[in-house]
Amino acid sequence: QQQQQQHPSPPPLGPAEFHVSKASSAAAAASSSPPAAPPAPPAEPAPGSAQLPSVGSSGHVLGRCKPCAFFHTVGCGNGALCQFCHLCEAGEKQRRRKERLEIRRTARRVRQSLPVGQIKVSARPTA
Repeated sequence: QQQQQQHPSPPPLGPAEFHVSKASSAAAAASSSPPAAPPAPPAEPAPGSAQLPSVGSSGHVLGRCKPCAFFHTVGCGNGALCQFCHLCEAGEKQRRRKERLEIRRTARRVRQSLPVGQIKVSARPTA
């Protein structure tokens, strides 16, 4: 049989143990270091703020965001936790889609206009 060892809890501190003289507390305050500086403000605004209404809005300034399809229509149910941008204009998702489609069409026209075997254009970069 294993016998569990129980450690008794320490006795409560009495009033005498809490008593600190004014002289010793003043000396301790004088010998301690100055209070630490307050922490620096965050580098980015908090999600849900006017500058960052959703998590996905973080790349908006650099153009690296993906527009939220619901924000300007029926409203986004994910709120500040949405992985898509709430800062983009109402038609931004459609505008970007049309732009990608036009780039593909142009690339197809260029490929078709080249003589066979002259230059091979790849849609994907090779490693």
